[in-house]
Amino acid sequence: VVSEKRGLGVAQKFLRELEMCAMELGYKKCVLETGIRQVEAVKFYKKCDYKIIPNYGQYKNMENSICFEKRF
Repeated sequence: VVSEKRGLGVAQKFLRELEMCAMELGYKKCVLETGIRQVEAVKFYKKCDYKIIPNYGQYKNMENSICFEKRF
């Protein structure tokens, strides 16, 4: 994201909308993956109350992946 567009809360609003859609569809959690070198993404997901979980699926043996979960 270009620097002048950062900090406006757009990403957080977008993620919240996705979470609301998931809840409406009856899901109990959201899971996601990012790279450990994506420092800003890791901070963002933690800020949005996502917790680190063991790597899952195709990410299970990937050392550069970090997986997150948020339960509703």
